[in-house]
Amino acid sequence: MFKRLSFYYPNVNFINVAHRTSYTENYKEANYKILTDACGFSGTEIYGLFKKHPSFHKIEPAVLAESIKFCHKLGFSKWDLLHHSNLLISHPVTKINHYNSLLDSGCKHIDAHLLCRAVKYFKSSIQILKLSGYIDPATNVADCLLSCVKPSIEKPKSLCVSLKVLDTKLWTEVHREILVTWLKKRLEATNDEIAKLLRIHQMIKNKSFRSINENITLAENIGLSRDKILKCGYLLNNYPEYPKIMMQQHPFFAGVDIVKSYKANPKMMMINPRKIMEIYDILKEYNVTDEQIQCKPDVFTMSSVTLRDRLNYIPEVPEFRLLLTHPRMLKLVVHHHKIRNRLNFIRSAKIRCASFKSIGNLADEHFEHFIREGKDYNHPKDVLVFFSQLLNKPCEDIKPKLFSHPYHAYVPFLDIESTYFLLIDMGYLVENLAKCPQILLYPREKVQEKLKIVLDDVRIRNSSQHTQIKLTLYHIEKEFHFTGDGIWRTDIP
Repeated sequence: MFKRLSFYYPNVNFINVAHRTSYTENYKEANYKILTDACGFSGTEIYGLFKKHPSFHKIEPAVLAESIKFCHKLGFSKWDLLHHSNLLISHPVTKINHYNSLLDSGCKHIDAHLLCRAVKYFKSSIQILKLSGYIDPATNVADCLLSCVKPSIEKPKSLCVSLKVLDTKLWTEVHREILVTWLKKRLEATNDEIAKLLRIHQMIKNKSFRSINENITLAENIGLSRDKILKCGYLLNNYPEYPKIMMQQHPFFAGVDIVKSYKANPKMMMINPRKIMEIYDILKEYNVTDEQIQCKPDVFTMSSVTLRDRLNYIPEVPEFRLLLTHPRMLKLVVHHHKIRNRLNFIRSAKIRCASFKSIGNLADEHFEHFIREGKDYNHPKDVLVFFSQLLNKPCEDIKPKLFSHPYHAYVPFLDIESTYFLLIDMGYLVENLAKCPQILLYPREKVQEKLKIVLDDVRIRNSSQHTQIKLTLYHIEKEFHFTGDGIWRTDIP
């Protein structure tokens, strides 16, 4: 009579706000319009819904539209939704999961009342479902659930009882007995492994067996081992349509094979394709490269509002702004609070060098070690990457000359940038700066002062830029006996 449902609506055409670039934080006005256009609710009815469910303004318009579409697909009327309004505020995937679990149990009729209170019925005895008219009295729920598992298993002994006795058991009790027995066989796991899995990922307890099996099959198809699937138990509670749609519509995403991306970062399989594309569009709007995205795919788990706020914040902080082109820049976005707190601590400690290795390594021990050392320096690799991007040259071309300076790691990036723009503004070409990258290690004022002396000499004024830069470097270091001490600023205690 029924068939198992799988719904996905990447382009819900109720109103304009349902498209993927909607990123308003307060969705009250947009959701008001959806409820009016899609459900036909009056202003008074909508006011009552907003008063009953204050969280309505936090529901994304596209998600609300998907929920309404799903309910209409099941034949629920305007009055069904008005009197069972929890169907509007619960996530569409939650409703689909509950619908499929009820269907697996042999329900002949699933109305708005049952779907809205599915969890309550799951926690009740099977006979409640039968007395309510949702399951035929002669239906053996355990057999119905067993028919959904692949590979098939023998009925657990505790369920080999008369129908009358079985109906007195809680639905969750029957479901769990079958789930444990089946998962042990399906994943070749021990009792302890399954007990741990269900303890950590409790949402599986009401999940449809068909959906769980489909999720396991998807995980196996992308190359995840049995141990990895057990470790990433959240995948069993996934909505299988998400990864299937991405693999069909975007097999090559952000510069890599989506299957390889899923294998390296299984959590991405849990994300709605609509949201993935929305986040991707925002990242591209802010000129984030595919290479940077590949380094931190966790960014797709963020809300679009938070992502925009943090991407807008980065250029406002000088130390962060310099890292916009760093390969792992998205760490500043995903771990915003942690890294910002570290930068504030470094500033308060009068430490001026804040390279990515120092503040971006998520291990607290690493940062604590950096602070305990008490050295105000950048990680050499970060220095090399910064110079490479600044001068548009490969690291191997920059490294020999730059690392020949004994204090190449002790100059703040902001000071390096300041000297760089001084020379660029004076007309010096990047390719000539790259021939003598050490000049950028010196304070802007010293370079400006010595460069004026060099250019005042008529004989040198018409020489090549490279010669002028080398002579400027010579005049600075001559005062310090060519020890490299010329990089230290005298205006900072």
